[in-house]
Amino acid sequence: GDPEVSRRYVDPVIDVPKDWRDDYHYGPGNTLIGWTRTLPDRTPQEFSADGRLIVRRNDRGEPSEWSHVHYQATSSFGQPAKLMQVETKE
Repeated sequence: GDPEVSRRYVDPVIDVPKDWRDDYHYGPGNTLIGWTRTLPDRTPQEFSADGRLIVRRNDRGEPSEWSHVHYQATSSFGQPAKLMQVETKE
């Protein structure tokens, strides 16, 4: 969402544009524990370190239901490709 960042060019051969921002979370020893994905006009999503989308948490705040996520590049005629997140219930 930062206008300055959005003006930076990235070669589409090595990176497909996406609509989200990921903020990574690290635990002791600088170990990745997950990330928060922020999408326009949607509630932020939480991911586990192994890339699964956390769908539900139990009363202790621990993940109790996940979705597998994969990504596919899609494009419309005459438009550049865009990376889409596709969820599959586990």
